[in-house]
Amino acid sequence: MPGASLTLPTTGTVVGTYSWTAIYTPGDANNLGSSAPTEQTVVSPVTPSLASAASPSGAFAGSTLTDVATLTGGYFPTGSIVFTLTGPNGFSFTQTDAVSSGNGTYSAATTLDPSGTIPGTYLWTAQYLPGDGNNNAVVAAQIVTVGGPQADPAVTVDDGKTTVTPVSSNTYTITVTNNGPSMVDALVTDSFPADFTNVSWFVLLNPGAISASPPGSFGDINATAELLPGGSVTFRASGQISASATGSLINTVTVAPLAGTIDPNPANDTATDTDTLVLPTDLAVTITNAATTLVPGISTT
Repeated sequence: MPGASLTLPTTGTVVGTYSWTAIYTPGDANNLGSSAPTEQTVVSPVTPSLASAASPSGAFAGSTLTDVATLTGGYFPTGSIVFTLTGPNGFSFTQTDAVSSGNGTYSAATTLDPSGTIPGTYLWTAQYLPGDGNNNAVVAAQIVTVGGPQADPAVTVDDGKTTVTPVSSNTYTITVTNNGPSMVDALVTDSFPADFTNVSWFVLLNPGAISASPPGSFGDINATAELLPGGSVTFRASGQISASATGSLINTVTVAPLAGTIDPNPANDTATDTDTLVLPTDLAVTITNAATTLVPGISTT
């Protein structure tokens, strides 16, 4: 059956009420002209679908949070997608992406402050705001749980020897490094072996180190180092090995982040230096002149 059809344009506003009128115009004198009753067609705005996905699933201070929103089902949509991330203590981040290519995938990302982020529940919202009358607004939301800051402090210790002798001096070099990703306040402890006496130590601040407290002292080490990601400190501890020391000289150092910071790799929080104690060599002196009798006034060798 003959009819009429209309394809709506892909730009501009197309919603509204359309009226169809069919008029018969005779082509001869045998028929009279006539028209059919007007019929109306209402074109309403469509409601697109907006699906979002947030990552990572396990976030922490210093993480980069990302929200990806996929817009589908819109009628050649224009406008924008507004991403908003809100969190504890008034935290807020906003990013606006223009919707110029219609249905598609859009994303936003922000990196949390490694030192100032408050753990808790954060909310991503992605809201499509139409730039025309053909599409309705739509919103999607995702919850992200953010834990405390993460930092991986690591420690090494070495005196550069494998054997030592009693009544000798010795120096340990202890290096503490923050492998990140966040800044860390690291507690460094070294309870020296009883056979390592008269100990004194001091701290060298390497690049990325903010402070060490105390900067030096006598006896065991119990100090805090504040380190940026990639930063390190070096402890130098000198002392004397006891005259009664036997067996092995074993020194173990530990490092740990202060409360509130998560250590993702505690396996490198302890280091040990072991030296075998060797007794000093017993030297003896002998003398002989190869003679059994001596004559007065005659020299001998």
